[in-house]
Amino acid sequence: MRKLPLTLAAALLGLGGLPATAAADFERGIAAFRSGDVETAVEEWKASAADGHALSAYLLGNLYMNGRGVPASDALAFSYFTQAAEMGNSDAQVRLAQYYLTGIPDIELERDYLKALDWFDKAALKFNPEAQYYLGKMHRNGLGVPRSRVEGMRWLLLSAKKGYVPAFLELARIYAKGEGIAEEPVEGAMYLNLAKKLGTDEEREQANALQDQLKGIFSADVRLQGEARARQWLEARKSRG
Repeated sequence: MRKLPLTLAAALLGLGGLPATAAADFERGIAAFRSGDVETAVEEWKASAADGHALSAYLLGNLYMNGRGVPASDALAFSYFTQAAEMGNSDAQVRLAQYYLTGIPDIELERDYLKALDWFDKAALKFNPEAQYYLGKMHRNGLGVPRSRVEGMRWLLLSAKKGYVPAFLELARIYAKGEGIAEEPVEGAMYLNLAKKLGTDEEREQANALQDQLKGIFSADVRLQGEARARQWLEARKSRG
């Protein structure tokens, strides 16, 4: 599961249409978190989550999932993600779907592909690229749905269009190896190059490892063509704003 940073932009998403007390508690939690006082942030977010603040519930879920400033607890993370997901937070819907995708033995949550698909679908309809990525993988692997590489590619390409790096890596491999499609090494090299340009340090390491695995496919000429296409992709994205 990817850990999401706490940003002001994300914080502001939780402020509309709620009691003033919930917004105030949330903002105090943000201030406390930024000052390193996680204990106070947790108490403030618990209060605002109790008043229906979806982002507070989501942030609490993340803290408990990662054990960040609090004891790690899948049970509490699952509970807060469920609350936030039911209130429409797409990131929480993805986290909840991931729990159903794998199951959580410690809290006796069984793997349930259908519930995972349902929550990924809800998040994907809000244009969440991570949800689209997971739907792509589930359709390509026939998890909870009849296997469809076409539908899987559709979701992966939608995710990649938004710049989601794991989708770049998946598409790089698919195009390079021709998994269910005609081999297109240059297209694979383009996505690999995009992963290197836009990814985190960890994702760049994954891209380099994938390139090593596929070095027989990614010749010097293919890599150069892929780099050129990646530049075009980035320029087109920039022009779209």
